[in-house]
Amino acid sequence: MSYQLRSHKLLHHPKEIKDYQEGKMFPPIFIEFGPVGGCNHRCVHCYVQKILNTPPEMMDTDVYIRFMEEIGDYGVKAIVLAGVGEPLLHKATPRAIEGAVKHGTDVGLFTNGIPLNEKNIPSLLDNLTYIRFTINGSNKNNYAKTHQTSEKDWDKLLKNLDMLANYKQKRNSKCTLGVYTVLFEDNLPDLLKWIKHVKSLDFDYIIAKPPNVRMDNVKMFEQLKFEKDLLSEADRIKVMDKFELPKSVTFDLPGNPLNRHKEWLITKCPICNNQAKRETDTMDTFVDSSWYFARFTSPKSINPTDEDSIDYWMNVDQYIGGVEHAILHLLYSRFFMRAINYKNDKFKIKEPFEGLFTQGMVCHETYKDENNKWLSPEEVESKNGKEYYVKNNPKKKVKVGPSESMSKSKRNTIDPENIINNYGADAVRLFILSDSPPEKDVQWSEQGMIASYKFIQKLWGLHEKIVIAINKNIKGDKYEINKYTNQLIHKVNGNLERFNYNVIIANMYETYNFLNKKIDEKIDSKELKENYKKILTIMSPIIPHFTSECLGELNLKTQQDWPEVNKKFLEEGNVNFVIQINGKKRGILSVEKDISEDKLLKEIKDSKILNKFLLNKKILKSFFVKNKLINILLNE
Repeated sequence: MSYQLRSHKLLHHPKEIKDYQEGKMFPPIFIEFGPVGGCNHRCVHCYVQKILNTPPEMMDTDVYIRFMEEIGDYGVKAIVLAGVGEPLLHKATPRAIEGAVKHGTDVGLFTNGIPLNEKNIPSLLDNLTYIRFTINGSNKNNYAKTHQTSEKDWDKLLKNLDMLANYKQKRNSKCTLGVYTVLFEDNLPDLLKWIKHVKSLDFDYIIAKPPNVRMDNVKMFEQLKFEKDLLSEADRIKVMDKFELPKSVTFDLPGNPLNRHKEWLITKCPICNNQAKRETDTMDTFVDSSWYFARFTSPKSINPTDEDSIDYWMNVDQYIGGVEHAILHLLYSRFFMRAINYKNDKFKIKEPFEGLFTQGMVCHETYKDENNKWLSPEEVESKNGKEYYVKNNPKKKVKVGPSESMSKSKRNTIDPENIINNYGADAVRLFILSDSPPEKDVQWSEQGMIASYKFIQKLWGLHEKIVIAINKNIKGDKYEINKYTNQLIHKVNGNLERFNYNVIIANMYETYNFLNKKIDEKIDSKELKENYKKILTIMSPIIPHFTSECLGELNLKTQQDWPEVNKKFLEEGNVNFVIQINGKKRGILSVEKDISEDKLLKEIKDSKILNKFLLNKKILKSFFVKNKLINILLNE
């Protein structure tokens, strides 16, 4: 079976394109599908026929019918039956098409026309959006030669086309009919005659093209003769419109300048001579964006790039992009570099990017109403989190689909403006980075956003405590805060290098717990301020608005140099002592390694948290385990 994605073929689906052009929907999804692995012909130019020397393999009928009926539920708007064989060889094809259309999917058909008959033609015309016939001949002889079939098939084909045209007229069918012809030396002499015949049947179009270049790899094609001067032939039969892009355009306004050039935009159709509009989307956006990194190296240069600047700045250290974008954009960018390098000794860059990181997608549940119409999350509500209905209308139930990549066509997108207004940009960044590793998909949830928002509020409450502690000018412990901060910087540096942004968020939570606990102890105010500045600096890529405001409140520059690690604090100089009183664990105390029992007891008495257990009580005895544990026995 064959599955291909070819969005350009949506042009054959006028309903979908019309809705898209009028802004009623976003670009639909198109699938090319082959239910038959084989063909009744063996066309000499077909690359498939070399590997299909066995009888056609048919898709299971029940699976075929079910697939066509359910494909629309997955967001597919249009499907064409084609692939590697003749779809009409499968007897269930008319029924499968009818099922797909009933479920809201546009269907097209590629066929050689031989399997058409009086029984299937009415159904096909009633349900198909278009039918394209592959006919690579212009008379009985060259048709049989090219298709490697009997001359009787030519007569049958003409009969079927006549029958189809008559049925279309009688039923007033809107199904688009077209013919695709591959040009060979054999069929050129009668080509105009054949085109006139197709036109007399009131077909909508004919496409005439030379053989595909991939034929060069097939031994059989070496015997084929190809007419080189086909462009003149194409001009004669008016299959192409020659034009040049206008030079008198202006770039002073945003948007495509061709849309403002009315003299060029409005033209005559080369086939029907009626008024028409030219296509203005003349260059793929990937082309526009596939050399910008070279321009960034010398933005003020008169030329597109400057070789000296290129040599200094390139290559780009790191490329980050989604799967589809990374593949196509990366491909185009590499082509550009190779083209610039071609016969250019000054330009030494062969590859644009040193490293590639493929990021995940942001996902959300999908919603449909009772009529299978896509709904946005803003149009849906639920009171219990189980049953969903249309907002402000509990009687209209909503079907909840799986969590998928946010898509305009499925409308499972979140308005960033509303989210930012409700929670702030920092909370949005925090949630996206904390939910999962960057190479994995992010599952969007309102609960996750709320949790990120609340955490930032907790950070702000901690900030106010820290400001008070700094202003007290306490002379106290310096070691613990310096040790923690330096170890934190070291961990964050490593996680940044490895793109472990979700782990950095975990580091932030650890830091909150550490500072929230230590702020009640006697930390040296000067050291606290200096270390807090460093902590805010390494948090700034995650929550820049919060950190900028905090630094401003401390009368510090909002833009700080990235802090360096003091390696002496990376060495384990302290140990964590488990503190037990009368056999019950009361806390953990970080103290210098190899501390004596007497010094440890003094540290315990100086601790606000632990000393409360010793008040008004006499120490009877203590059990001391070096660098691990102390159990203090008190009188009750």
